[in-house]
Amino acid sequence: MEYDRHILNSNNVMRTSWKLINKELGNGHKNHGIQSVNMNGGSTSNHQIIADAFNKHFKTIPDMINQNINANYCLTKTSVNSQNKPLFSLKCISKSVP
Repeated sequence: MEYDRHILNSNNVMRTSWKLINKELGNGHKNHGIQSVNMNGGSTSNHQIIADAFNKHFKTIPDMINQNINANYCLTKTSVNSQNKPLFSLKCISKSVP
């Protein structure tokens, strides 16, 4: 009856129901977030430094991909795949964008 009361007085019946189910199953809120990161030979648990490091890493990926693309894959009259469709590369496309 206690659970019925919680559910009936809830603004979000589904959410309240799942909270009660998880409580009974012993599945409380678990923090699976990153607590510390090893970088540059040391470890840090400062969330701002960790966020900045991930941001810096993922910001550099497009540039790394672009540097590794061979310019020979640009669209040319002879650059077609086995289905006679033109081939493009990110490097050529990025050069054509103003």
